[in-house]
Amino acid sequence: MQRYVLLYQLKGKWVIKQTHWYLMNSVTNGEPIPQTEEGIIPSKMAKEISNQALLPLSYSAIASLLETILSRN
Repeated sequence: MQRYVLLYQLKGKWVIKQTHWYLMNSVTNGEPIPQTEEGIIPSKMAKEISNQALLPLSYSAIASLLETILSRN
């Protein structure tokens, strides 16, 4: 488990958000279900985390996290 503390602006105010990330595997080929109550609409499984095409499509905090993970591999 990795713990990250993110700092970003939301509606003109600075917000601190603590997140925990887990490496997960799936036993199905189905698509994940987004957590809509948190405003998450699209949800996709990435077959290869090394896919650099994901970075420009991600929130800056997620892109930073992916870059950290990719630099360790």
